[in-house]
Amino acid sequence: MPQYLAKCGSDLPPDPGVLGTFAVTVPLGTIRIAGDAFRDYGGLAQVTLPVTATVIESDAGFDARTGTSTRVGAFSGCSSLRAITLPPNLNEIGECTFYQCTSLSKITLPTNLIAIGDGAFDGCTSLSKIMLPPTLTEIGSGPSKGARPRARSRCHPTSP
Repeated sequence: MPQYLAKCGSDLPPDPGVLGTFAVTVPLGTIRIAGDAFRDYGGLAQVTLPVTATVIESDAGFDARTGTSTRVGAFSGCSSLRAITLPPNLNEIGECTFYQCTSLSKITLPTNLIAIGDGAFDGCTSLSKIMLPPTLTEIGSGPSKGARPRARSRCHPTSP
């Protein structure tokens, strides 16, 4: 059983923009989702995460245009993703996880969630409401400013 899901490749279409929208089911047994696992898959409309997943990570990135370090989120730029239910055992959402998921209008957070990283929902212009669980003890700066990206967001720009 896989315990770590790195950048998806062989099980995803090579050019989702050309092929339209598609769905992905992450294998049962996966515990950690890499920070760039689905980055810039604009055609990703539905993803099913296993109950075994506990962390959605973020990775370091570099913005060549500005020469600054950035963060890369697992679902950054998944512009077709409309809704997601996070697994009940998930306790951490990394920085910039849903950055520029412009169609995301509904997210169900697990009741055991402990931490949400910086900018987790930056640029989620369709997201108007997030119900935070009582277990949440750590929340980064601006993770739920969904309406508009922050001017100085640390999230890595998605592909044009």
